[in-house]
Amino acid sequence: MSRKAELMVDHSRVPRLIFAVVGVLVAVIGVAGLVLGHGGSLGDTTPDATFIGLQLSPLHSLLLVIFGVIGALSSFVRRLTAPWAMLQFAVFSGFFAYGVAVPESLGLNLADHVLHLVVLTVSATCALLVAAPFMGSDRH
Repeated sequence: MSRKAELMVDHSRVPRLIFAVVGVLVAVIGVAGLVLGHGGSLGDTTPDATFIGLQLSPLHSLLLVIFGVIGALSSFVRRLTAPWAMLQFAVFSGFFAYGVAVPESLGLNLADHVLHLVVLTVSATCALLVAAPFMGSDRH
């Protein structure tokens, strides 16, 4: 198979499937946080709901819903896979770093940090899976 033919193969199929699954799961967590919460303001950062060990504030839940829906929708457009992976990696890296550095400010716990770490790791892996065919050497 020629190099051009190899590049024509859809290497984003698996990452797009992963983003669809992760997007739905993250959106469900966010919706659960909004439903289980005590109806505070959407800008409130004080956790008012606990779901599968995650402490969710209305703002945290809203952000999870937004990222989940965008992630699931981006799985339908091949051109968006790599940019979405990079954006999601950057944002969740920031959430993870800030949450670990200043844990009291947002009311995050260990489960929240693990969720952010898992999502940023999945994003980095998907970005590499999409980019892998273009990073290879022409030498065999």
